[in-house]
Amino acid sequence: MIKRFNLIGFFFALLVNGCVSEAPRINPLDPAHGLSNGFTITGKVERISAIEGVSGAKITLKPDFLMTTTDINGDYTILADVSPGQYTLLCEAAGFGPDSIVLPLGEDVSITADFKLNALPQFQSISITSLHEASFIPPDDYFLDISARVADGEVNGGIRSVWFEIQSRLVEDTLRFLPQEQRYFKRLRPNQLNVSTLEELIGLPIILYAEDINGAIVASEERFMTRVINTTPITSAPNGSATIPFNFEWQQPAVSYEFNYQVEIFLNLNIALPPEDIITSIPSERTSFTYNQPLPSGDYFWVLYINDSFGNRSRSVQKQLIIE
Repeated sequence: MIKRFNLIGFFFALLVNGCVSEAPRINPLDPAHGLSNGFTITGKVERISAIEGVSGAKITLKPDFLMTTTDINGDYTILADVSPGQYTLLCEAAGFGPDSIVLPLGEDVSITADFKLNALPQFQSISITSLHEASFIPPDDYFLDISARVADGEVNGGIRSVWFEIQSRLVEDTLRFLPQEQRYFKRLRPNQLNVSTLEELIGLPIILYAEDINGAIVASEERFMTRVINTTPITSAPNGSATIPFNFEWQQPAVSYEFNYQVEIFLNLNIALPPEDIITSIPSERTSFTYNQPLPSGDYFWVLYINDSFGNRSRSVQKQLIIE
């Protein structure tokens, strides 16, 4: 019995010794104890065209996806307990184009990485509407009007180009900048849009793009044309001489949607000029409007518009107006 007990004890001792020999041996007095691959990455995020910090920018170290955000001054710090190697530092902020830096982490444990972000263009307004212009001699004219106001977020920035695209019709064209109105505009006939009639465009997505001087491009959400007004406003008077004050008069159109009227007065010349006067937002129940504004004597003409709530328009034929 004694021999058997000793034999079992021998094997137990051997097993314990074997396990202990495989365990890590940590010496708290060892100078290497407690060291890790710790890197401190600091930096500042600013606008590309100004010394102005970008707060709330997200900084991500990849592929480990260590993240932080910049403070109110645009400063940030990342404490990265990672192995030496090559990493990517990505900087993102709402309203700015992203930027990234390839970051080798090696002997230096303190690294500085700054970013300059470009504020992206912003669409402030977009209008896509139809225009019907009645003609004395058929056929009438129809147009698609595309208008946009675009701002660049940079202090010394600017917009290089604005254009639109209708992918389903393989149409793309650039809008023209109108300095006095501070907007981009394009008027197109149906044949310029690869359609026979404007009605074919209803429901088709139209996307606008803007590029700033730094090369950043943004796209708008899908926009749509909503209606083509084929009803022509029928005007009655004046059609000739008039003395201020006088009444503009017209017939009530047979339409079922919400609308209002607009009157425009032009000098009767052989060149295209802006209106001399515009009267807007005349209620739909009206069939006349009393005009009592000072207008120099001369030869004019006037037109009446039907405007729906989406901005689609239909214009009457011209009526002569001679102010005596």
